[in-house]
Amino acid sequence: MADLIKQSELKDRMKKIPEWELEKNQIERTFEFDDFVDAIDFVDRVAEVAEEEEHHPDIDIRYNKV
Repeated sequence: MADLIKQSELKDRMKKIPEWELEKNQIERTFEFDDFVDAIDFVDRVAEVAEEEEHHPDIDIRYNKV
């Protein structure tokens, strides 16, 4: 498991990705698509990268929002 970064470093990094939010001990972002199929295609692409990186995010799917 990777080491956790310090809070000060995390805040600096979060400034570089303003579309993401820090919630408790995790970062979150909502992606919106035209329809459910596009949302699932996106999740499939995320899954491929997650497997390659051996990092498996929690993903919430709500119709066209991921």
